[in-house]
Amino acid sequence: MSDSKKVVVGLGNPDDKHAGTRHNIGWTVADAVAHRLNGTWQSKSKLHADVADANGALITKPTTYMNKSGQSVRAIADFYKVSSTDICVISDDINLSFGEIRFRGNGGAGGQNGLKDIISALGTEDFPRLRIGVGEPPTPNATPHVLGQFSAEEKKDLPDIINHAAERIEQWLEASDTEQADG
Repeated sequence: MSDSKKVVVGLGNPDDKHAGTRHNIGWTVADAVAHRLNGTWQSKSKLHADVADANGALITKPTTYMNKSGQSVRAIADFYKVSSTDICVISDDINLSFGEIRFRGNGGAGGQNGLKDIISALGTEDFPRLRIGVGEPPTPNATPHVLGQFSAEEKKDLPDIINHAAERIEQWLEASDTEQADG
């Protein structure tokens, strides 16, 4: 792991009715990473997040709603004095096929409102992100799709997808700053 502290942010919505939805895949992967690295969750109200210190990395889940994730990420960045390039955000993506995983060192929001709010709060698009495909919504209104539960068929593949995403996050955590390539 590099010398500077790295922060993983899993995006989701905090209430029980959103547990297990496509929009909360970031939280699900954050849980998996924290578990793999023996992190223990603590609620940090001043950071608007649940935080697990896991082998020197911070795994976080904003407790704001998705569209206000920037409030938490800004507070975390300021409190721990980390640069945007040391913050990796995990989010759902309706523009990727179900299960497709894409890591990028920076970029736009791609229509994802949580990413949009983080970009606004940090004042930059220069932070890594891991996007997990949840498939294209069947109608132009994406809300029912992203706030919906995974289908029975999708749930069969979910453990492998979560495992692959968690492995990719661990690779990012272990890489030095000069090794942070897209891919």
